[in-house]
Amino acid sequence: MIKLFVLIIVGVSAIFIFCSGDPYTPEVETGLLEIYLQDSPADYESVFITIDSLGSRSTDNSTGELTILYSGSEKFNVVNLRNGSRCLLVSKELPEGSIGSVRIVFGQCRVVINRISYDLYFSPPACSTMEVSGRVIFNKNRDGIALLDINLMTSISYDSVFSRYVFEPDISLLDIDSTGSIYGTIIPPHSDIYLFKDSQEPIAYTYAAGIFGFYGLTRGLYDSIMCAPHGLDTLFHDTLMNYNYPIYPGAEYDMLDLELPELGG
Repeated sequence: MIKLFVLIIVGVSAIFIFCSGDPYTPEVETGLLEIYLQDSPADYESVFITIDSLGSRSTDNSTGELTILYSGSEKFNVVNLRNGSRCLLVSKELPEGSIGSVRIVFGQCRVVINRISYDLYFSPPACSTMEVSGRVIFNKNRDGIALLDINLMTSISYDSVFSRYVFEPDISLLDIDSTGSIYGTIIPPHSDIYLFKDSQEPIAYTYAAGIFGFYGLTRGLYDSIMCAPHGLDTLFHDTLMNYNYPIYPGAEYDMLDLELPELGG
């Protein structure tokens, strides 16, 4: 009888514990992670890239656990991502923390030049899957907004040996809070604008119809050269050069209204 009583007490206690749950299990806090695709554009008619999947790791190398954030083989014309336009790839609640890298798996990519579409060949072929390092923090008090910035100026080249266009994706993963911007208005309203960083080769190009801008810029000194589009109207207008715009996290440099000088003016 005593054994039966003990068994009943043990059974009731087990049911109570099972139903009440573990009172010491902490609630997992989450944060919002958003990843945008943006372009440091170049002078192409169109550049179509297909992203088959996107994953993240908490570490800055390929050994950490991979969390799949996006899959769907979606195609983007990154030339349209200029003058402040971005494309949202991911908006997801995750356990709070940070990402240290993302893994991108590309599908077919093409470039349009003089209205002719060409395949882009990955060089080496293995770079169709790539890891991009960059720290982005997110928690219940801070949304993590990341920028995947693709620099077309340095990503596409022509292989004269095999007569084909080569794609070596030059991509940065940036926390938006670590970047700044340069913007303004150009007169006449259709002009070519080239952006340089630290007096090096041009890093971006845009074709402005009035308002223009370069966003998601990392810290440094920037110069710009503005000219009539593709050499048009050069009988009447000269180029306009501006130097040493200081950009740092959170900086917004408004160039205001800029006008191409008239030749001989």
